[in-house]
Amino acid sequence: MKRNLHKYFRYTTIRFWLSGSLALIVAVGCSSSSKLGAPSVSGISPEPLIRAGLPNPPVENSRLKFDGTYVLELEEARYQLDGDAGIFELIPRENQIVLKGERRYFSLETPKSLTFKATSPGAKFVWNGIVFTGDLTLVSNNGKLQAVNRVPMETYLAGVVPSEIPSYQTEYKSAVYAQAVAARSYALFRLDNPVSPLFDVWADERDQVYSGVSKASPMATEAVNNTRGMALTESGRSAQTLYHSSSGGILERIPTAADSLNPVGTPAVAYDITDGQQNDKVSPYYRWVESRTAEEILQNLQREKIIEPVQFATWLDNGFDLRIDIAERSESGRVGQLVIAIDKQTLPVSGLAIRRVL
Repeated sequence: MKRNLHKYFRYTTIRFWLSGSLALIVAVGCSSSSKLGAPSVSGISPEPLIRAGLPNPPVENSRLKFDGTYVLELEEARYQLDGDAGIFELIPRENQIVLKGERRYFSLETPKSLTFKATSPGAKFVWNGIVFTGDLTLVSNNGKLQAVNRVPMETYLAGVVPSEIPSYQTEYKSAVYAQAVAARSYALFRLDNPVSPLFDVWADERDQVYSGVSKASPMATEAVNNTRGMALTESGRSAQTLYHSSSGGILERIPTAADSLNPVGTPAVAYDITDGQQNDKVSPYYRWVESRTAEEILQNLQREKIIEPVQFATWLDNGFDLRIDIAERSESGRVGQLVIAIDKQTLPVSGLAIRRVL
């Protein structure tokens, strides 16, 4: 389904210019007395839906429980599931999904996908301990399972904001409002630039952390509601509003399409300094030290399926030599790739996997 940013509520051409071509678009109703939000005017396009790809546990099978009524419609039957069905263990196989429950057992062929639709008010499902609303789609692809949660945009944002920023203290209110706008802008960017044919956005650090209703907070919900329809654009399109908790004092510019036209352009790295002071030096994550044993790193490599369980057990039983080298850095100095050498085997680890391994 093609999404159009400018059909998401009725947008005026009010712009608050922030820097360069980056602009804040404010959605307002047609009536001067209406509050900021979804205007109650007929003919306005409905709120868009967004599909979030839910991460799976690295080792064990996923677990699913329904709270409220969900319906699964297949060619041969219509299944109704609720909390009485208990907890299901999902076992992915090639072109098949097995749902092994406490009271029910399903072995379902998956030509495309299985979609569980919420049919009762307030229906929720629990995926690996995290509570979500909306519909759930399961796809089995060559023995790998992918779950997708489909919800309205503003519901999704109410699950992102409290997962990305502390949302319980009054002094954080302005920052939480800013976070709501940034999160909405990034989500709209992903609607136009989905990460996969199956879903628009990852529900973890690969995009924005989305925790369903598990971390919902009144302040975050208020911020989402009171900034409803506000989004950042760049050159008339949804802006890719990347953000961080702490930059460590160094900001890294994200390449854009304009870079190919102007290869010199703006420097890729900038220092986050005001009046000679690092802006986020007060953050506990500005500089930090973590300690890991060689055994812990070995366990993490197995959990991430970088090494096989048999190899893990062999090294653990017989002992091993481990060495970690930095193979690649970005222009800001951040590590882009590690090479982990265990005995005579070398294992490259890149991107967000570096965090999970270390």
